[in-house]
Amino acid sequence: MAHINQACSDASFLRTAAISILVFIGVIFIPFLGLLGIAGYYFLLLAVPFLAIRWWVKFHRIRTEDRDFRRARITVIIISILIPIPIVHAVVRLCRPDKLEIRRVVPDYATIQSHCS
Repeated sequence: MAHINQACSDASFLRTAAISILVFIGVIFIPFLGLLGIAGYYFLLLAVPFLAIRWWVKFHRIRTEDRDFRRARITVIIISILIPIPIVHAVVRLCRPDKLEIRRVVPDYATIQSHCS
């Protein structure tokens, strides 16, 4: 019974952490708190998957008909399915080609014409 209660408690904490990602996205737009929002957002993008994996490793073998545990398992399943969305968004946003400095090896036609004139 203690494992079931711990599983429910950990799932509740995981749900709160996942919802906090949205809160930190909102904090990004508040003047003077934007840096705190960015730091919290990226921290939780790392922490929530870690907590979900930890939950599955610890509690995946529990078989019970307890209603609270079933709800906790559904919560963790939903978070496990949805958390890749902001992670992929963050990775794409950080690795955008327009952010990277890409130099042309071959100059374009206009550059050649300006040097020849």
